[in-house]
Amino acid sequence: MKINFKQVVPYLIIVISFIVISFIYFYPVIEGKVMSQSDTNHAIGTSQELKTFEDQTGEYSQWTNSIFGGMPAYNIRSGKTFNVYYYLNVASLLGLPYYTVAILFLYLLGFFVLLISLKVDKWLSAVGAVAFALSSYNIIIIVAGHITKAYAIGLMAPALAGVILLYDKKYLLGGLLTTISLGMQLAKNHPQISYYLIILLGIVVVTEFFILLKKKDLKHFFIATSIIVLAGIFALLPNITQTWTTYEYQKYSIRGASELASEAVEGKTSTGLDKDYALAWSYGVGETLTLLIPNAKGGASGYLSANETAVENASGDFKDAILQQNQYWGDQPFTSGPVYYGAIIMFLFILGLFIVDNKLKWGLLAATILSILLSWGSNFEAFTNFFFYNVPLYNKFRTVSMTLVISSVTIPLLAILAVKEFIEKPEIFKTKIYEFLAAFVITGGIALVLWIAPNILNFLSLQEISYFDSMKAQSADYATQIDAFLKGLEAARVAVFKADAIRSFAFILLGAGTLTLFGIGKIKKELLIGVLGLLFIFDLWIIDRRYLSANDFVKKSKAEEVFKASVADEIILKDKDPDYRVVNLNYSLDGDGYTSYFHKTISGYHGAKLRRYQDIISTYLNPSIQMITNAIQNDSVTDIYAVLSSLDVLNMLNTRYIIYNENEFPLVNMNAYGNAWFVEKLSFVETADSELETLGSVDLKRTAVINKSTFSDYIDDLPQLSLANLDTGIITLTDYKPNHLTYKTSSRKDEFAVFSEIYYPKGWDAYIDGQKVEHISVNYILRGLSVPAGDHVIEFKFEPSSYYTGKKIALISSILIILVILGAVVWTFYSKKNLKNNPDEKEENSDNDILVETNNQTDNKKIKKDFTKKKK
Repeated sequence: MKINFKQVVPYLIIVISFIVISFIYFYPVIEGKVMSQSDTNHAIGTSQELKTFEDQTGEYSQWTNSIFGGMPAYNIRSGKTFNVYYYLNVASLLGLPYYTVAILFLYLLGFFVLLISLKVDKWLSAVGAVAFALSSYNIIIIVAGHITKAYAIGLMAPALAGVILLYDKKYLLGGLLTTISLGMQLAKNHPQISYYLIILLGIVVVTEFFILLKKKDLKHFFIATSIIVLAGIFALLPNITQTWTTYEYQKYSIRGASELASEAVEGKTSTGLDKDYALAWSYGVGETLTLLIPNAKGGASGYLSANETAVENASGDFKDAILQQNQYWGDQPFTSGPVYYGAIIMFLFILGLFIVDNKLKWGLLAATILSILLSWGSNFEAFTNFFFYNVPLYNKFRTVSMTLVISSVTIPLLAILAVKEFIEKPEIFKTKIYEFLAAFVITGGIALVLWIAPNILNFLSLQEISYFDSMKAQSADYATQIDAFLKGLEAARVAVFKADAIRSFAFILLGAGTLTLFGIGKIKKELLIGVLGLLFIFDLWIIDRRYLSANDFVKKSKAEEVFKASVADEIILKDKDPDYRVVNLNYSLDGDGYTSYFHKTISGYHGAKLRRYQDIISTYLNPSIQMITNAIQNDSVTDIYAVLSSLDVLNMLNTRYIIYNENEFPLVNMNAYGNAWFVEKLSFVETADSELETLGSVDLKRTAVINKSTFSDYIDDLPQLSLANLDTGIITLTDYKPNHLTYKTSSRKDEFAVFSEIYYPKGWDAYIDGQKVEHISVNYILRGLSVPAGDHVIEFKFEPSSYYTGKKIALISSILIILVILGAVVWTFYSKKNLKNNPDEKEENSDNDILVETNNQTDNKKIKKDFTKKKK
């Protein structure tokens, strides 16, 4: 098959330009610097035990004990994979720096492919790709270290491109692109972004159904849709290991339903996350203005003193206090920055609603509206409740503001389609001048009006209003001072807002002016595209630099200091016992991804910890930590050890060391129960609520709490225990691996052992002297096992069938997909060859490739005319 290099060269130039742009934006990497990304650091810390085990043994463990007492490691560190899409992901990044440059490159390339699939001029497609890639949210998540999320977002556009090609009757190309893009996206293992992608694609499919129903061409709809379904299956199969294990695990994690009756809210029990937790990061209704005006709510959380405009406009007796207030006044608890698509992009999006003559337009609008409404979360509760309680899987995900990733694709897409329409039909400027003006007024007009009269908005958050109202209620004199303070605070925030409002207006004016010059014939298409590209870059680049700049990069040696062992760490590491736990009081139990780099901890950092472990944190561990902290502050050794002896739940987790000051000797908890122990009594309960509650009322060193409604069959075979028997036997941990624990026991009678290991039914198997036996959950989260009299070897092995079976399926399906891709290439090659040898057999649709190369309406007509003459 002969390649036309003259046609290929422009595309090579564009791809190389994408690489150059990516390196320019992240230029410190050229100097060998790296970003200290918080979530990336947490990931490194939580996966260190797994990495060390892999380095020492060559094995991959699917379980780690380094965080939250122990949990599956499926979403922490994956092992060797047979997933073909994993290797396609690696190859697509061309060896570029993974945590920075490669992400921006994927953003650019993916959106470029999407626009090309819609027959957009290649240079305009490149400009549109820049607008998408530099959207503020896409950049902010990089500095935060949300790396898998970033890659998953970057792969949304090519997946959409594949579906579009399918409905454009390009079955082979569309099917392959849909399959590969979906497969690569799933391989990034960010289920939430994949879920939002499915919503977007679903809306497109529904849109196409009504379009083709009207055209009476449902045959084509069912062919294309069937291929989408097959593409989804072929995308899923090589990803089945991760998908299957994640699905299996989520039922036991905080993403699954709670077993506690007390967790029911509003008379309904969520089958997923707790509602308040899921909706904590809800975008404010007014905050949606950030799509147009970046500082509509002040930008990122932080002191106002970080904003030069605020510093210049803060005055009066309370200036210092004002500058110590939050520069963000939106509804979210805190934020790293706003979702800003670009002022010109928003103008073009609205313009596109008026002028674009494309079947996708209404689907893109529907997806955009849904994306925004869902992002409001608790601020539009009636709508959110419907989705939360009725739409499958929706309540498995938190941070609902993330739904805006859908509109981050649809808004710039329709915006660029508007420019395409304008280029192909310059007369639009005259025939639809009122629509053009309406788009300008809706966007630029809003920005200008808000600059002139900003006080129609509120410049205090709901939390601030509640707080200051309570303060003013204390006394009249105090209220006067607070009013004066708030007046100064609002003045500073208004100045911040106005600076960006007039900025957005200026960019919209420049963008509309550039289109006007083209519409009246004063500039050519090439100049229009070039100027728009520069405006997009100038607008978005500057905003992005507020949140990710060269200041975020440090020398690699400096970044590695994050995991430098402290004095306390070094002391604890001298303990050669292979299995005990540590708690670091310098971090919250839910926000510690650092201590686990060196130790097994009862804390951690993960968005899907075990549901039962979260119940233990909320009910017992958080109060226990507060009690220890208070005792340390009292500086009384007697108080500290008295408190530690009373904390049975902390002790049953074998929490041996407590770090309170990283530069001092840690507290040694002599009350920790150890790796395993025999109990003297069994306490039976009927429900999960009573099981959890009972932990606080019995001596857990001597008693095991068992839910007999769950393990009724096992209870009949339990040994008869006696409180009077002093010979409780011995049980000792003799060998530790994260996925394989070995104990030796010796006792004169049948015993019941409790292990300070987290119970998880989907993978852990128990063996006594090599024979597989059943074990149960005790004390709400731990493992329990009946042990016969005598000397025995007990083993716990983590051997999840979902993981091992999934790997086999992944291997077979990956081989099949490689064969399908190779077959498609061979078929295409011979089809092209046959068409060349038999030109009379060419179908009219075959000139679509030529039409992709040009978007000038006159040129298209000429090509079609010449092609028709040639056939005749």
